[in-house]
Amino acid sequence: MRATHPVGHKVATTSTDPLGNTTVTFGSPTQLLAFSIAPHVIEVGSTTLTETEVADLDVYMPKADINLKDRFSIDNVDYEVVGVQDWTMGFHGWQPGIVVELKKVS
Repeated sequence: MRATHPVGHKVATTSTDPLGNTTVTFGSPTQLLAFSIAPHVIEVGSTTLTETEVADLDVYMPKADINLKDRFSIDNVDYEVVGVQDWTMGFHGWQPGIVVELKKVS
């Protein structure tokens, strides 16, 4: 499987201003390629539910340095990273990639 879906990625940098407030700034956007982009779904028992309180989208992609609070741009809509699942510790060294969980920025 090849990663073919382009997504924009901005790295978040956290700092503290002179008054002690935490500020977040974002670097210049870079383009990454994803395997797939899908609505965030969780399974509870035998019922599949869409959980939008936690995340709106899942981005399946090769392993990359992605951190919480980073931003993604998909189809000109901005999302914040709220979770990263590392699936690179597979059976017999299989490393399919990561799942980045995104919440729409309002």
